[in-house]
Amino acid sequence: MIVKVLVEDHNKINEHGLSLYIESNGQKILFDTGQSDLYYKNAKEMGIDLNMVDLVVLSHGHYDHGNGLTHLGGVTLVCHPKVFSKRYRNKKYIGINQSRKEIEEKFDLVTSKKPYFITKDICFLGEVKPRATNYTLEDGSIDYIPDDSALAINTENGLVVITGCSHAGIINIIQRSQEVFKKDKIYAVIGGFHLKEINSALDRVAKALKNIEIIYTGHCTKKQVIDYLNKKGLKVNALRSLMTIEI
Repeated sequence: MIVKVLVEDHNKINEHGLSLYIESNGQKILFDTGQSDLYYKNAKEMGIDLNMVDLVVLSHGHYDHGNGLTHLGGVTLVCHPKVFSKRYRNKKYIGINQSRKEIEEKFDLVTSKKPYFITKDICFLGEVKPRATNYTLEDGSIDYIPDDSALAINTENGLVVITGCSHAGIINIIQRSQEVFKKDKIYAVIGGFHLKEINSALDRVAKALKNIEIIYTGHCTKKQVIDYLNKKGLKVNALRSLMTIEI
Protein backbone atom coordinates (compact mmCIF):
# COMPACT_ATOMS: atom_id res chain seq x y z
CA MET A 1 0.00 0.00 0.00
CA ILE A 2 1.26 3.47 -0.86
CA VAL A 3 0.05 6.97 -0.06
CA LYS A 4 1.34 9.89 -2.12
CA VAL A 5 0.79 13.42 -0.80
CA LEU A 6 -0.39 15.57 -3.71
CA VAL A 7 -1.34 18.64 -1.67
CA GLU A 8 -0.58 19.63 1.90
CA ASP A 9 0.12 22.96 3.58
CA HIS A 10 3.88 22.46 3.74
CA ASN A 11 6.70 22.23 1.19
CA LYS A 12 7.52 24.56 -1.68
CA ILE A 13 4.72 23.24 -3.90
CA ASN A 14 1.75 23.60 -1.63
CA GLU A 15 -1.51 25.30 -0.71
CA HIS A 16 -3.78 25.26 2.32
CA GLY A 17 -5.59 21.99 1.78
CA LEU A 18 -5.17 18.26 1.45
CA SER A 19 -5.11 15.72 -1.35
CA LEU A 20 -3.80 12.16 -1.14
CA TYR A 21 -3.38 9.48 -3.79
CA ILE A 22 -3.76 5.94 -2.43
CA GLU A 23 -3.04 2.56 -3.97
CA SER A 24 -4.34 -0.40 -1.96
CA ASN A 25 -6.00 -3.74 -2.65
CA GLY A 26 -5.84 -3.12 -6.38
CA GLN A 27 -7.68 0.20 -6.02
CA LYS A 28 -6.42 3.63 -7.04
CA ILE A 29 -8.15 6.26 -4.92
CA LEU A 30 -7.95 10.03 -4.90
CA PHE A 31 -8.77 11.23 -1.37
CA ASP A 32 -9.68 14.93 -1.36
CA THR A 33 -8.57 17.43 -3.98
CA GLY A 34 -7.29 20.54 -2.22
CA GLN A 35 -8.69 23.91 -3.32
CA SER A 36 -7.32 24.28 -6.86
CA ASP A 37 -5.77 22.28 -9.70
CA LEU A 38 -2.47 22.01 -7.79
CA TYR A 39 -3.15 18.37 -6.90
CA TYR A 40 -3.42 17.60 -10.61
CA LYS A 41 -0.12 19.34 -11.38
CA ASN A 42 1.64 17.65 -8.48
CA ALA A 43 0.27 14.25 -9.55
CA LYS A 44 1.98 14.71 -12.92
CA GLU A 45 5.15 15.74 -11.10
CA MET A 46 4.99 12.43 -9.20
CA GLY A 47 4.21 10.35 -12.29
CA ILE A 48 0.57 9.70 -11.39
CA ASP A 49 -2.14 9.63 -14.05
CA LEU A 50 -5.30 10.75 -12.26
CA ASN A 51 -7.35 9.71 -15.28
CA MET A 52 -6.69 6.14 -14.12
CA VAL A 53 -8.12 6.46 -10.60
CA ASP A 54 -10.94 4.07 -9.72
CA LEU A 55 -12.78 6.56 -7.56
CA VAL A 56 -12.58 9.80 -5.63
CA VAL A 57 -13.42 10.11 -1.93
CA LEU A 58 -14.29 13.48 -0.41
CA SER A 59 -13.73 13.60 3.35
CA HIS A 60 -16.04 16.60 3.93
CA GLY A 61 -17.45 19.66 2.26
CA HIS A 62 -14.86 22.37 2.88
CA TYR A 63 -13.26 24.36 0.06
CA ASP A 64 -9.70 23.28 0.91
CA HIS A 65 -10.63 19.64 0.39
CA GLY A 66 -13.23 19.76 -2.36
CA ASN A 67 -12.80 22.75 -4.66
CA GLY A 68 -10.29 20.81 -6.73
CA LEU A 69 -13.21 18.68 -7.96
CA THR A 70 -13.76 21.48 -10.49
CA HIS A 71 -10.81 20.07 -12.44
CA LEU A 72 -11.93 16.43 -12.47
CA GLY A 73 -14.86 14.32 -13.63
CA GLY A 74 -15.97 11.08 -15.28
CA VAL A 75 -15.34 8.90 -12.23
CA THR A 76 -17.19 7.70 -9.13
CA LEU A 77 -17.24 10.16 -6.22
CA VAL A 78 -18.02 8.85 -2.73
CA CYS A 79 -19.01 11.23 0.06
CA HIS A 80 -21.57 12.03 2.75
CA PRO A 81 -24.79 13.69 1.45
CA LYS A 82 -24.20 16.80 3.57
CA VAL A 83 -20.97 17.79 1.80
CA PHE A 84 -23.02 20.21 -0.29
CA SER A 85 -24.09 22.28 2.73
CA LYS A 86 -23.61 26.05 2.51
CA ARG A 87 -21.25 26.80 5.40
CA TYR A 88 -19.43 29.80 6.80
CA ARG A 89 -16.66 30.85 9.20
CA ASN A 90 -16.97 34.42 10.44
CA LYS A 91 -19.40 35.11 7.58
CA LYS A 92 -16.85 33.91 4.99
CA TYR A 93 -18.05 31.09 2.76
CA ILE A 94 -15.96 27.94 3.29
CA GLY A 95 -18.08 25.28 1.56
CA ILE A 96 -17.26 23.70 -1.78
CA ASN A 97 -17.77 25.70 -4.95
CA GLN A 98 -20.05 23.26 -6.78
CA SER A 99 -23.65 22.28 -6.11
CA ARG A 100 -24.91 18.72 -5.90
CA LYS A 101 -26.48 19.14 -9.35
CA GLU A 102 -23.18 20.27 -10.85
CA ILE A 103 -21.34 17.36 -9.24
CA GLU A 104 -23.92 14.84 -10.47
CA GLU A 105 -23.42 16.10 -14.02
CA LYS A 106 -19.68 15.30 -13.85
CA PHE A 107 -19.40 12.33 -11.50
CA ASP A 108 -21.10 9.04 -10.71
CA LEU A 109 -22.10 10.28 -7.27
CA VAL A 110 -22.44 7.89 -4.32
CA THR A 111 -23.52 9.45 -1.02
CA SER A 112 -23.83 7.53 2.22
CA LYS A 113 -24.35 8.29 5.90
CA LYS A 114 -23.61 4.65 6.68
CA PRO A 115 -20.29 2.87 6.20
CA TYR A 116 -19.83 2.24 2.48
CA PHE A 117 -17.55 -0.64 1.47
CA ILE A 118 -15.61 0.14 -1.68
CA THR A 119 -14.11 -3.33 -1.45
CA LYS A 120 -14.31 -5.80 1.42
CA ASP A 121 -11.13 -4.23 2.84
CA ILE A 122 -11.69 -0.52 2.06
CA CYS A 123 -14.51 1.37 3.75
CA PHE A 124 -15.73 4.95 3.60
CA LEU A 125 -16.88 5.41 7.20
CA GLY A 126 -19.92 7.60 6.49
CA GLU A 127 -21.17 9.66 9.40
CA VAL A 128 -18.86 9.34 12.39
CA LYS A 129 -19.85 11.63 15.24
CA PRO A 130 -20.98 15.20 14.48
CA ARG A 131 -19.65 17.80 16.92
CA ALA A 132 -20.39 21.47 17.50
CA THR A 133 -17.96 23.88 15.83
CA ASN A 134 -17.52 27.63 15.51
CA TYR A 135 -18.70 27.37 11.91
CA THR A 136 -22.27 28.17 10.82
CA LEU A 137 -24.72 27.09 8.15
CA GLU A 138 -26.62 29.30 5.74
CA ASP A 139 -29.43 29.89 8.25
CA GLY A 140 -26.96 30.93 10.97
CA SER A 141 -27.25 27.70 12.97
CA ILE A 142 -24.22 25.78 14.25
CA ASP A 143 -22.51 23.58 11.68
CA TYR A 144 -21.89 20.18 13.26
CA ILE A 145 -20.13 19.01 10.08
CA PRO A 146 -21.94 15.65 9.99
CA ASP A 147 -20.24 14.94 6.66
CA ASP A 148 -16.75 14.75 8.17
CA SER A 149 -15.60 11.21 7.45
CA ALA A 150 -12.55 9.08 6.66
CA LEU A 151 -11.34 5.91 4.97
CA ALA A 152 -10.48 2.74 6.86
CA ILE A 153 -8.38 0.13 5.06
CA ASN A 154 -7.88 -3.38 6.38
CA THR A 155 -4.31 -4.66 5.88
CA GLU A 156 -2.41 -7.68 7.13
CA ASN A 157 -0.67 -5.42 9.66
CA GLY A 158 -3.88 -3.85 10.98
CA LEU A 159 -6.19 -1.01 10.03
CA VAL A 160 -4.95 2.04 8.18
CA VAL A 161 -7.06 5.17 8.77
CA ILE A 162 -6.97 8.04 6.25
CA THR A 163 -8.45 11.31 7.51
CA GLY A 164 -9.21 14.71 5.96
CA CYS A 165 -9.59 17.16 8.85
CA SER A 166 -11.01 14.99 11.65
CA HIS A 167 -13.68 17.52 12.61
CA ALA A 168 -15.48 14.49 14.07
CA GLY A 169 -12.47 13.92 16.35
CA ILE A 170 -9.51 11.67 15.57
CA ILE A 171 -10.34 9.42 18.54
CA ASN A 172 -13.93 9.00 17.32
CA ILE A 173 -12.71 8.21 13.80
CA ILE A 174 -10.31 5.56 15.09
CA GLN A 175 -13.04 4.00 17.20
CA ARG A 176 -15.46 4.02 14.26
CA SER A 177 -12.88 2.23 12.12
CA GLN A 178 -12.50 -0.43 14.80
CA GLU A 179 -16.27 -0.87 15.06
CA VAL A 180 -16.79 -1.17 11.30
CA PHE A 181 -14.11 -3.81 10.81
CA LYS A 182 -14.52 -5.38 14.26
CA LYS A 183 -10.75 -5.15 14.75
CA ASP A 184 -8.75 -3.38 17.45
CA LYS A 185 -5.34 -3.12 15.79
CA ILE A 186 -4.71 0.28 14.19
CA TYR A 187 -1.47 0.12 12.23
CA ALA A 188 -1.36 3.59 10.68
CA VAL A 189 -3.18 6.94 10.77
CA ILE A 190 -2.54 9.49 8.03
CA GLY A 191 -4.15 12.90 7.46
CA GLY A 192 -5.32 16.03 9.24
CA PHE A 193 -6.26 15.80 12.93
CA HIS A 194 -7.56 19.38 13.37
CA LEU A 195 -5.46 19.91 16.48
CA LYS A 196 -4.14 23.45 16.89
CA GLU A 197 -3.59 24.07 20.61
CA ILE A 198 -1.79 22.45 23.51
CA ASN A 199 -4.51 21.48 25.98
CA SER A 200 -5.72 18.58 28.11
CA ALA A 201 -7.47 16.98 25.13
CA LEU A 202 -4.06 16.24 23.60
CA ASP A 203 -3.28 13.83 26.41
CA ARG A 204 -6.35 11.78 25.43
CA VAL A 205 -5.22 11.86 21.80
CA ALA A 206 -1.72 10.77 22.82
CA LYS A 207 -3.20 7.81 24.70
CA ALA A 208 -5.34 6.82 21.71
CA LEU A 209 -2.36 6.98 19.33
CA LYS A 210 0.33 5.46 21.54
CA ASN A 211 0.28 1.93 20.09
CA ILE A 212 -0.02 3.01 16.45
CA GLU A 213 3.16 2.31 14.50
CA ILE A 214 2.82 4.81 11.63
CA ILE A 215 1.44 8.32 12.17
CA TYR A 216 1.58 11.17 9.66
CA THR A 217 -0.30 14.41 10.15
CA GLY A 218 -0.29 18.03 9.05
CA HIS A 219 -2.58 20.46 7.20
CA CYS A 220 -4.91 21.39 10.09
CA THR A 221 -2.55 20.01 12.75
CA LYS A 222 -0.05 22.55 14.04
CA LYS A 223 3.67 21.88 14.42
CA GLN A 224 3.57 22.56 18.16
CA VAL A 225 0.97 19.81 18.51
CA ILE A 226 3.18 17.36 16.62
CA ASP A 227 6.12 18.32 18.84
CA TYR A 228 3.99 17.87 21.98
CA LEU A 229 2.80 14.42 20.93
CA ASN A 230 6.36 13.36 20.18
CA LYS A 231 7.42 14.52 23.65
CA LYS A 232 4.75 12.14 24.96
CA GLY A 233 6.69 9.29 23.39
CA LEU A 234 4.84 8.98 20.09
CA LYS A 235 6.52 8.94 16.67
CA VAL A 236 4.45 11.49 14.76
CA ASN A 237 5.71 12.49 11.32
CA ALA A 238 4.83 15.70 9.50
CA LEU A 239 3.11 15.46 6.14
CA ARG A 240 4.77 17.24 3.21
CA SER A 241 3.62 17.83 -0.36
CA LEU A 242 5.17 15.36 -2.85
CA MET A 243 5.90 12.85 -0.07
CA THR A 244 5.44 9.09 -0.60
CA ILE A 245 4.46 6.91 2.36
CA GLU A 246 4.83 3.15 2.05
CA ILE A 247 2.71 1.03 4.36
